[in-house]
Amino acid sequence: MITYADMKKRNEEIGHSWFDDRAIAFFNTRFEGEPITVSTWNDVALFVTSEQDTSTHAAWNGERRFSVRIYSAGQVDTVGEFGQHATLLEATDVIQGIVNTYYEEGTPSWDRR
Repeated sequence: MITYADMKKRNEEIGHSWFDDRAIAFFNTRFEGEPITVSTWNDVALFVTSEQDTSTHAAWNGERRFSVRIYSAGQVDTVGEFGQHATLLEATDVIQGIVNTYYEEGTPSWDRR
């Protein structure tokens, strides 16, 4: 099982700052639930974040939006678009679809050798 602490440590080890407190504060990021470990062999997990722009010219009219993230060996990427989902349920449905595909169709590209 991959934890947020594991991800942060590995992210810092490769010289990235995705989990930096200043970046999290800037984007008003929340980690929604625990990460879903997809592959411990290749260090892959999926998780949801939400962000809210509270500036004067706020994106998304100041509403909190949700993003699906994939973590792999220290790097974090967005699945789809940043802030693509209006609800947490939408975002978690995407993760469920990915996980279902993983178990139904076999090994995803990140586990292939």
